[in-house]
Amino acid sequence: MAKKFNDDASPSEKILGLYGLLLFTGRKYNLSSLADKFDCSKQTILRMVETIERTHTLPLMTEMENGRRWFWIEARKESMNVSLKAEDIRYLNMCKDMVSDILPQGIKHEIEQALISAESFVPSNTEPTKHKTTSFFSNDRGVINYDKFQDEISLLLECIENNEICQISYTRAGATEPQSRYFAPDKIHSRNATLYVEGWKLHEHPPHEIKHEQTLAIHRIHRISTTGIQFNFGTKEREPLPYFGFDIEDPFEVKVRINKSTAPYIRERQWSTDQHIEPQQDGGVILTLSAQSYHEVTAWILSLGNDVELLEPQGLRKHLFETTQKMNKKYSPS
Repeated sequence: MAKKFNDDASPSEKILGLYGLLLFTGRKYNLSSLADKFDCSKQTILRMVETIERTHTLPLMTEMENGRRWFWIEARKESMNVSLKAEDIRYLNMCKDMVSDILPQGIKHEIEQALISAESFVPSNTEPTKHKTTSFFSNDRGVINYDKFQDEISLLLECIENNEICQISYTRAGATEPQSRYFAPDKIHSRNATLYVEGWKLHEHPPHEIKHEQTLAIHRIHRISTTGIQFNFGTKEREPLPYFGFDIEDPFEVKVRINKSTAPYIRERQWSTDQHIEPQQDGGVILTLSAQSYHEVTAWILSLGNDVELLEPQGLRKHLFETTQKMNKKYSPS
C-alpha cells in the first residue's frame, strides 16, 4: 500500500507536499492516486493544483488519457547538479540594478523572479543574500522609458535566438517618416542609457542578402514583424565596434589636445581600439583615435568645452569653428 501524506498536515503543507512530489519525482500522477496519497477528495486536489499554478513559476502539466486526468511537472533539461554562491547572486543582482533604469518593467520583473529562483541553488549553509536595498544604481540624464517598447525588445530577442529575419518600420534621426527594412538582428547593447540592436540590413527581395552591417536605436522602432525566414551567415561574426561612434562614415583619424584637468578622464577610457595617448609636458595629453561619425565627434568635443582642442581633421575643425561662431552669436548679450 502506498504511503500516505501526513494526516495532520495543514492545507498549506499539503500544497507544498504536492508541489514537491511532482517537481522532484518527475512522474505523472492521476487524480485518483493523488487524492488517495494525500487522503483528501479529488476536488481538494484540483484546488491545490489551481493554487500551485497561480503561485509557482514552473508550469504544472495536465492531460486526459483513457478517461483519467494526469498531472506532472516537466523535468528540467539541464543538469540539477548546480551550485551557486551567495556572492554569485550578489553579482547578478548588481548587473540587474545596473540596467534597471532602461529595462521595461515587465522584463525587470522576469529577471527578479529568475534571480529568486536561482537562489534555490545556493547551499543552505551559506549566508543568504539580502534584497532590502539595491547595491548599485545609475543616474543617467535623459533616460528613455522603455516600458512601451517591451514587445519590440521581446520580438528582437526571439529573432536573435532563432536566427530569424524580421521586418522593421524605423525612423532615422532627423527623418519625419518611418521606413520599412528587412533586418537580421544579432545583438542588443546599451550605450549612454540607450538600447540599440546590432545586425545586418538586408536586400528587400529574396534571398535577402546582406547590404551592410547596421545599428538601430530601439526607441525609434515603430513596428516589428517576424517573417519566419531564418538566416545563416556561417561563421560571420560581428566584432565590437572598434571605432568612436557608429558606422555612419568611413573611418577617419581624429587628433585632440586635452588639458591637464581632463587628461585623467581621457586616460581612464578606451575611445577606439587603435587609440594612442601622448603625454605632454604641461600635464595634458594628445589623443589620437579612429572615428566613424562626424556628428558624434562634434558633440563629444563640444561637451568637453574649453578643456579640449580638435587638431585634426581640418574639415571638422572648420565645422567646429563655424558652429561655435553661431553659438557665440546666439548667446551674445543683445
